[in-house]
Amino acid sequence: GDLIAHKDDEVVLSELRPPGGWRPKGDIIVYGHTHVPRLERHPSGVLFLNPGSTSGKHMPGKLCPKQAALLDCLPGGAVAV
Repeated sequence: GDLIAHKDDEVVLSELRPPGGWRPKGDIIVYGHTHVPRLERHPSGVLFLNPGSTSGKHMPGKLCPKQAALLDCLPGGAVAV
């Protein structure tokens, strides 16, 4: 995949826009680096997912539990997390 670091949602959507545009359901952008969990559907229909921190060691002085995410992509573009 493409590497786009520290950009807001609109910039990411613009830089990663597939030919034909984003679909109303089924497009997912998975990212990390911030170690802050996030699951949010953008008004465009794209789902943004940051699973958090898998090691729990990247936030000195803060309690940062180990985290991960599992996605189940269902027919019709639905996603279960």
